[in-house]
Amino acid sequence: MKPPSVLSRVIQRGLLPLLLSGMLSCTEVEPDTRTIAPAAKKGDTAALAKLSALALKDDSQAQFILGGMYADGDGVSKDDDTGLGLDAQSR
Repeated sequence: MKPPSVLSRVIQRGLLPLLLSGMLSCTEVEPDTRTIAPAAKKGDTAALAKLSALALKDDSQAQFILGGMYADGDGVSKDDDTGLGLDAQSR
C-alpha cells in the first residue's frame, strides 16, 4: 500500500482551509500589461503610471510597449531617444 500523499494528509488533519487561506492571502495580482496599455495610449495617467512602474520593475513587455508609445507619441510626448532606450531595455 502506498503512503498517503501530502494533500490527503492535509485534508485528513483539517488543514486544507488554513492552507488555502494562506495561499490566497499571499497572492498578489499584478496588473496585466495588455489591459493597461490601451488606456495609457489614450492618455489615462493612472494606466501610464502603472505601465511605467512595470517597466521600472524590468517587465520587458511594458518596456517594449512604452518604447513604442514614446517613439510614436501615443499618450506621451514623442521622444525618440526614450523610445529607443526602452525598446533596447526590453530585449
